[in-house]
Amino acid sequence: MQRILCLIIVLWFCSFSELTICNAVDSNLITAGEVIFPKGTITTSASPIQGNIKIDGVIDEPQWENCLEFQDMSLYKSSEYPTNRTIIKMGYTNEFLYIAVECYIRGGKPKTITNEFDGPVYTDDSVELFIDPRTSDKKYYQFAVNADAVRYDGCVLDGAWNGNWQTAAKKYKNKWTLEISIPFSTIGVESKPGTILGFNIVRNDKLANQNQTWVDLGGSPYHTPELFGNLVLSKNAIGTKGTSIIFRKDDKIAINAHLKTNNAAPTDIKCLVIGNAGGKTFRFENIAVLSSQDSEKSIEKTNDDLKVEGKIKWQSAVLAGDDILYLSATRTANFTDLSPLLKKREPLVLANNKVSLSFDSQSGAIISFKNLGTNLEIIPNEIPQTLFTLDAVSYQKHPIFFSEQNVIPMEASAESARECKIEKRADNTQVLKSIHDFKEGVKVTVEVELPPNSEISNWKIYLDNQLPKLPREGVVIHRVVFPQIAGLRASESDKDQALAWPVDTGLLIREPARKASSILKVESPAGASMSWVDLSGPNGGLYMAGHDVNPVISTTFEAQGNPETNEVSLSMRRWSLLWPSNQWQPKSVSIGIHKGDWHWSADQYREWFYANCPVRPTPQWIRDEDAWMMDGGGPNRATFADIARTLTMAQNMGSNYVQSWQCHMATFSDEIYGMQMTNVYGGTEEEFIKALESLHERGGHIGFYFNAGDFESRAGAIMRQPKYKQKLSKEMLDVLPQPDPMSDGWLEMGRIEPDGSQKLGWPSGIDMRHGCYASEKWADWTYFWVTRYNNKYKADTWYQDITPWSTDGVCFHPNHGHKKPVQHAQATIDIGNRILGSVSKDYGIISESMTDRLWNYQTHSLWAAGLGLEDSEPSIFIYTHPKFPLFCGTVFYFGGSPGLGKTFFGIEKPSFADVMRYVLLHGQRFDLFRGPVRNAPECWTDEMKEEYDIVLLRKQVHADLEGSSFKDRIGLSLPEKIEGRVFLRDDLKGALISLLNLRNDKEEFTLIFDALKHGINLPLTAEIILPGGKIKPIENVSMENGIIKIILPADNGKMCFVRLNQTINNQ
Repeated sequence: MQRILCLIIVLWFCSFSELTICNAVDSNLITAGEVIFPKGTITTSASPIQGNIKIDGVIDEPQWENCLEFQDMSLYKSSEYPTNRTIIKMGYTNEFLYIAVECYIRGGKPKTITNEFDGPVYTDDSVELFIDPRTSDKKYYQFAVNADAVRYDGCVLDGAWNGNWQTAAKKYKNKWTLEISIPFSTIGVESKPGTILGFNIVRNDKLANQNQTWVDLGGSPYHTPELFGNLVLSKNAIGTKGTSIIFRKDDKIAINAHLKTNNAAPTDIKCLVIGNAGGKTFRFENIAVLSSQDSEKSIEKTNDDLKVEGKIKWQSAVLAGDDILYLSATRTANFTDLSPLLKKREPLVLANNKVSLSFDSQSGAIISFKNLGTNLEIIPNEIPQTLFTLDAVSYQKHPIFFSEQNVIPMEASAESARECKIEKRADNTQVLKSIHDFKEGVKVTVEVELPPNSEISNWKIYLDNQLPKLPREGVVIHRVVFPQIAGLRASESDKDQALAWPVDTGLLIREPARKASSILKVESPAGASMSWVDLSGPNGGLYMAGHDVNPVISTTFEAQGNPETNEVSLSMRRWSLLWPSNQWQPKSVSIGIHKGDWHWSADQYREWFYANCPVRPTPQWIRDEDAWMMDGGGPNRATFADIARTLTMAQNMGSNYVQSWQCHMATFSDEIYGMQMTNVYGGTEEEFIKALESLHERGGHIGFYFNAGDFESRAGAIMRQPKYKQKLSKEMLDVLPQPDPMSDGWLEMGRIEPDGSQKLGWPSGIDMRHGCYASEKWADWTYFWVTRYNNKYKADTWYQDITPWSTDGVCFHPNHGHKKPVQHAQATIDIGNRILGSVSKDYGIISESMTDRLWNYQTHSLWAAGLGLEDSEPSIFIYTHPKFPLFCGTVFYFGGSPGLGKTFFGIEKPSFADVMRYVLLHGQRFDLFRGPVRNAPECWTDEMKEEYDIVLLRKQVHADLEGSSFKDRIGLSLPEKIEGRVFLRDDLKGALISLLNLRNDKEEFTLIFDALKHGINLPLTAEIILPGGKIKPIENVSMENGIIKIILPADNGKMCFVRLNQTINNQ
């Protein structure tokens, strides 16, 4: 039986001066103690394989397992480790040389431009092979392939040479791969064991902006064949993993090799590594035998005597007997850049009496969330999920502005992890602590805290963007994705899952794995009305909430569904704007694993919000109103005398509140949006003041519309025309911009986007730009007009148009009032606080839609969007914030009517009265339409009378609604096509139930209400409130075990309320 040598693994560190590499193979050996290390040209080998390999880019054929692997590539102009790993394997048959390459990436997608054969693919993310047959004609061949499998080939420097060869590529999340087959006939070589070719492989890594090479070229051109290494067609079918590199294990050096043979006879292999670490030496020795009966061996060894830090230099070699299978060049790396030798994957578990959370011990990655009460496992597949991702850009290349193509995602992994452990605090709070270091100088600490007896864990992250050792490696961390939780599934069936999504008043997305297969995004504050989401199923779900208050951090909630697995991924992407030598620590994020549905999450968020967020009280005069009368909009020539007429129509409808869109300059001839000065076509400033004085004398209130974010760059040129200028007061002229917007910096008020472009306004041809509230001129301009309307004109409200949507994103303007990029949400909050210091406490400020993070200065909102969406569920917002006033009607009816049928319970063409009933079903106030003319009630149409009766219905239950909280459908049971909502009295002495009858044929029906579920004691009296405000007692009431059953008559109209009050003896 042939025997070559037993397996010996030795790691020897000696002085680097002893490590030399010759240009030719030398049979002489150098000795280091008991270690014999070969000298000679760097060498790799291709293993003999049986059968052809399918070239499809998927490296899954069993033949690859018996091929030697190497991954010790170095940077082109140094022997340093590259950022991204590259793994190469080679095998051969009688006809073909096969090469497999795995190109790992750290996020993003490979960059490719070339799409034609023989184009400059080497300028893309690509791999280049150089093969020298070492014949007398000194020809060598170049084969280059990019990540799209586009090819280039050449002979020496002749790009016109074309060979017969094949390749394919495959892209994955964290790598792209190549398979290549080259016929030996193409390069004029005979396939014979022992043949030695000249060889090098190069990777052009455009994502990392690095070029890698196997041969140490020392900066010489790629086309330097005299520096090529050896590629040996080996006679040994030996597969290796991990033999070309060393590992770190804590602060020690380690080796971890796996060997496999397909040789029929027993085979002995020798694997060697020599090098130095601070001039200290040590070694490893292991002996093993590979045979047909024992064809695989794994070897792991750690030197426990030496703590290592700083740089390491080493060489590695693999021999089968006297045959060199692999001999590396000298490699250099920082110890912390070595791949970690991972411990056995045993989860780290946080658990109390309610929930358990499992994390990967190697990386801190999320494995599983479990509710111990229901045994619902929210991540059932137990595949570790990345803990966080940093959206980084090169500081050297993009010191300020950047585009999304420049982003390099830096993901938490076992390689970045330095420590993952569980700690326990004195109060029995359990803490997962996970520390990660990146070679770019970024240190990240994550803590997940689980208090005792709580379903909610607190997730904290801290970033320290230190200056790296190599300045070129410095990065700016613009955004941080944390938490990011993939693989969530609250039910095996997607139809039983629901995603509560904070768009406008809320979406309840059924089948979220299917409907969110195209990623959902909503930014808070901006399009998101609240900063929480919930994914639930029949047995509970997961709650995620952000808690950044001061400052508010612009946060994008993201949901991505997978309809094949019924899984949903949830994440929060927050702007960090972290330049080198700075730190960032946002507030914690709550993750709750709960029983029940989204109501549980809303309860948790409400409790946190009102304990931590500033909320300005709504003026009482606004709370006293059941509606406002909307007046006008768009270009107009209305005069200020028309204000009195609008108030008359409002009062005829039972309201003293006019909300006007006809104050600003918006004319047919000179259309200016965003101009907050009074409309000069309406009259003089003195006439405007008198019109408002008259309105107030009649008991009225009035508010005006100003565009919050879009400023008109032509304002000075238009308003300084003589026909307008003569009507403006000196105070107005003092703040009015000059005709040339460049001369006084007016144009500089506009926001600059992260890529350096200026964001324009509406795509209507009107010359507008999004103003930045952190710019001095836009902030001063807004402050002047908003406070002037209250202090000089005595207006009662400011309608802040396009807010909250205008609060999105970040302004990167370098020179208009802020020294560094500023998040526009916080800038909006700041201007709101500034205005509050100069207006009366009864001055209302309205947003066009709602977001609770602006309630430090806002008092009520126009419910302006979302109602026509398929999954609209306004109960989500109203249940969370039951006391916040919303006005709704006109904008929905005229602006959203095409989609209203999706919301209105099968009513294909809802009338304005239908919209009003839907609003009142949820207890909200009305946005009434000024036209048609509503002068004397005796002149009204039937439609007007129907609308007025709905107003009177709300006025009759006004006090009930003000003294109650919205409880959605909880505890309420109704027959089909009867909609109802519950309003629980704050003193728990009764409830109000709104009812909407959608049946075509009206007949009596039974209402069932679980009073005890809301803490209401029986007995109760019941009465019905009908349209027009009529009240009737209900006699047919039964009560038993806390359940109330009421039989309602058929003649209660389309809408009514049922009022339940405790009897006097029960109070």
